[in-house]
Amino acid sequence: MRSVFQNQKLERWIEKLMLLFLVITISAASFEGFFSKWSFRDDAHSFGIERMLEGTADRPYVYRRLLPEAAKAIVSSMPTEAKDKLEKKLSTQRPAEDVYARSIPPASYRIEYYLLMAFCYLFLVASVYLYRSIFSEITKDSVAGTLTAFLFALIFPYLEVLGGYYYDIPEIFFFGLAVRCAMNGRIVPFLFLSIIATLNKEAFFFFLLTMFPFFRLRYGTKKAACVVAASIVLSGIFYAMLSGMYVQNPGERAQFHFIDHIVDFVHLNSYLVTSTTYGLPLASGFFVTHVLYVIWIAWMGWQYLPDVWKTQTKLAALVNVPLYLLFANPGEVRNLSLLYVSFFVMLAYWLHHLLRTAYDGMKK
Repeated sequence: MRSVFQNQKLERWIEKLMLLFLVITISAASFEGFFSKWSFRDDAHSFGIERMLEGTADRPYVYRRLLPEAAKAIVSSMPTEAKDKLEKKLSTQRPAEDVYARSIPPASYRIEYYLLMAFCYLFLVASVYLYRSIFSEITKDSVAGTLTAFLFALIFPYLEVLGGYYYDIPEIFFFGLAVRCAMNGRIVPFLFLSIIATLNKEAFFFFLLTMFPFFRLRYGTKKAACVVAASIVLSGIFYAMLSGMYVQNPGERAQFHFIDHIVDFVHLNSYLVTSTTYGLPLASGFFVTHVLYVIWIAWMGWQYLPDVWKTQTKLAALVNVPLYLLFANPGEVRNLSLLYVSFFVMLAYWLHHLLRTAYDGMKK
């Protein structure tokens, strides 16, 4: 018996299974926190899930086509008998609407709705693994990397303020995948990703610029500039194609909210907002304690960041903050998503410092 437990291969497999269990559980908790709060905005008139699947939603929401088209393609390829049987089963068992009060699957897109739920959960699982590998690699600390990835998933529902949408979850995965491609100098996958991720959400167009420091570190300024410029051109072309396809849809490409932000910043109530997250009325958005947490983590983590990450963070802030102030609703934290990766990298480095300090203290 003792020799069995001393088997290194078996030990590694058990560790992987334990990690898988934790990732599945934490991702499930994160998805529940997100979906119970917003579902897929099922009852929204301008951008509800039925209109998004139909392609009749208002602009710019209708541009986020990746998951709806993937779900519809899968359903259209299903045999009629299997499709009818599955629709009947879902309408009878009601696995979403009997658990989530906000869930209202459209009768005409019932299977697509559940596919979107599956896609989002799987993207969360993949994101936890992806960010764990990134954070562990850059800090050279698998414990800090794992903890940060888990925290990223658990904090995500708190970041979904004034709305939560199915395309927000793949977006965080694509951000991490872009970072992984750039860190490893993978040019072809990066260029392909610039197309796929733009089909999910056009904000990826702006995130591409922040990958320049990683490519420059590996290839030098000239080649890095060419790679990033090519990715931006590809992203822009496909965004233009999407916007051209839905030019007759109601709505606008963007809404301006700069004055609203100025007014919001000076109101005390803006820093005391709560919302129901994980089933409890908790602090939300720019709640005063959240602001203090972010400032503290950024202050403590910044000093440990390598230069390449400092440059990436500055670029992300330079791009994202003006976009947020101009086009996002006041307090809509989810529209600061271009800064998510930078923030959690700082958290990873800070946790690594705390763990190393604690370990050194135990040895004395």
